[in-house]
Amino acid sequence: MIFNGKELKAAVHEAAGIKNARIAYDAESRCVIISGDSLRIEIGGVSATEDSWGGAPESFVVPKLAAKYIEALTDGDICVKVDGDKQLRIRQGSGKATFEREIVEPAQMAPVDGDDSILIPCGTLRAMVGAVRHAVAAITEQRVALTGIRLFTSPDGLTMEACDGVRLARAQSPATWTHDVDCVVPADALRKAASMADDGDMVIRADGRRIELTKLGVWSLRTMLIAAAPIDFTKAFEAVGGIEPIRVEAREMAAVLNRCELAIGLSKLFVVVRVAGDGLTIEKKGAFSMFSEAVSGVEIGKAEESSYAYNAAHLMTAVAAVKDAQAGLVFSPKTKMLCVQADMEDVRYRAIVMPVRVEGVA
Repeated sequence: MIFNGKELKAAVHEAAGIKNARIAYDAESRCVIISGDSLRIEIGGVSATEDSWGGAPESFVVPKLAAKYIEALTDGDICVKVDGDKQLRIRQGSGKATFEREIVEPAQMAPVDGDDSILIPCGTLRAMVGAVRHAVAAITEQRVALTGIRLFTSPDGLTMEACDGVRLARAQSPATWTHDVDCVVPADALRKAASMADDGDMVIRADGRRIELTKLGVWSLRTMLIAAAPIDFTKAFEAVGGIEPIRVEAREMAAVLNRCELAIGLSKLFVVVRVAGDGLTIEKKGAFSMFSEAVSGVEIGKAEESSYAYNAAHLMTAVAAVKDAQAGLVFSPKTKMLCVQADMEDVRYRAIVMPVRVEGVA
């Protein structure tokens, strides 16, 4: 078989982007499944020519080492042959670059048991994952549950939550479901499903050990759940509830924070947010400079005048997730926590940013 080099390498790249997952594409375009230490590659629409190693499009499994070799090849046609003795041969162009490797049969991941659990539009899934992904923790062995995204159903609909210990984000949206779900899903799997979801509806099934996200009639993604008890963050959101929010255009506030970064630098530093009767001001002192800018178009309402300090990067990501919608900023006078909230399309978004201690800021 002769494969288009770009298509084959794109297929390998897609598979390498998901860890511990099994993903299938429409057979008419390409199919890549990652399982264990091997890749199962199935590509349709391959045109066999006289100088090809023959055969119609087929499915075969190769070790990841062979997949890395394919990625390293330059552009051009790539010939792939699978011998009867399960020997894989890869050749490019005139045959100067060749690779031989024994095919490995990976363990297949069984389908998820149970009926369809959750039905949700693809656009809503993308918006929910985009709203919480900034709060996912890095890989850690001590708090494994924080490396994933909690997904659960309630009378309010479908909810996703993510927390890295200092940032907390929640996205809620109406959905229909036949079985209650409460699990911690690997963040990589949800990000990948969101990136591939274009239009139509998604079906989500979970059986306590595995979860399957299916784009109806097109592809499915199956992965193991994170073996950790879901953490309930309801009390954290209640701690900043009941306070009238300050209305601000999220895009405008993000622009001010961006200018602060250009002028002073925000990396691992704090910014001071001053709330006064005439508006909201972002301030930051550098070693030899001072930045101060008022955010335009702010509706203060009955907010208490005070000053608050937050990690600049955390504040930026929480506000940036709102995108074009209007954000409501709720400052808790007692805890100094900030809750960023907004209604985006069909998704209600809330994110909590913890304060930092700064001299001169109450």
